[in-house]
Amino acid sequence: LLKECSKTELSILAQLLNPLLTVDFFSDLPVEIVRKILSYLDAVSLCHCAQVSKRWKELSDDDIV
Repeated sequence: LLKECSKTELSILAQLLNPLLTVDFFSDLPVEIVRKILSYLDAVSLCHCAQVSKRWKELSDDDIV
């Protein structure tokens, strides 16, 4: 189906779908679960998480993690 679309149609489709693909799942989870998830990450991965947003930085920098 996508192979049949023009570049203009693909561009419009990308603009419509992009907001749906950028969901901050951490905002929907309780902070205890987010901390548990982050506790499995190594230091480099935590640094990458901290660069996503201010909220993710706060969570990644938490001493509990």
